[in-house]
Amino acid sequence: GWPLWRWLILPRLARPLGFGAGIAAALSMGDLGVIALFADESRVTLPMMVRNIVNFPCGAEFILHKRIPPESGLAGGSSNAATALLLCRQFWNAPLSETQLHSIAAALGSDINFLLSGYPAAMCSGRGEQVSEIPLGRDLFFVALRPKKGNSTAEVFRQTQLSSELKSPTELIERLRQSERLDLSDVMFNRLTAAGRAVNAEMDQLMRRLESVLRRPVQMSGSGSTVFVAAQTMTEARQVQSLIRDRLRLTSWLLEVPRRLDILVQQSSDLQSPPENSLGS
Repeated sequence: GWPLWRWLILPRLARPLGFGAGIAAALSMGDLGVIALFADESRVTLPMMVRNIVNFPCGAEFILHKRIPPESGLAGGSSNAATALLLCRQFWNAPLSETQLHSIAAALGSDINFLLSGYPAAMCSGRGEQVSEIPLGRDLFFVALRPKKGNSTAEVFRQTQLSSELKSPTELIERLRQSERLDLSDVMFNRLTAAGRAVNAEMDQLMRRLESVLRRPVQMSGSGSTVFVAAQTMTEARQVQSLIRDRLRLTSWLLEVPRRLDILVQQSSDLQSPPENSLGS
């Protein structure tokens, strides 16, 4: 009966059930993953790559349920690939070191090494495969929106024109390290934003409307099409969210980056699918 399950069986299943829930949440986050997991005959899939390295006799079958839309600039596909790497090592008990995992990740994409690192914030150099942790002095809060149309990463990079003037992230990194709540908006930048706005008129219009109503900088995430604004507290983030809902009739979602990784892991099971907005609504 129920007492047997409650006091004897469920406590013994707590850890494997928790592990399975965490894996399910991570797998559900996210386009690169589709290529890495479900490639055609001319490509080697990520599980096959790991299998060849460890010389494991069995294969793997993945069922991918995407909750982060493709072309959102949120590293959804990269998170799929990172999770697949960890799954292969876990299920096959493969003797792969962290160095070997990062070597495989570096050959697949620019975001995967950061996702494998487990750092809430990091400085990534090279193509993104060189990852250095940025210790956060406080929790971070953002309000994000996504138009219905996504951005093609390849097209955004083709349209990007880099100026000869280099921008340094030094001031941003210093503010992230501070425990006092310093505004990040005036030191954040994304050199892909102009190209992203050029290839996606819907995203450009959304950013203009947000800038007009909020009177604060609006940033693009990755290569888009998700855009966001930074807030100093959760209370301020909720106020911004309410203003977007009441003035623009748009749905947004709140993002929190805890400075401690253990809190981040605990909250991963509460992830929600990001809303898509239509500017005509």
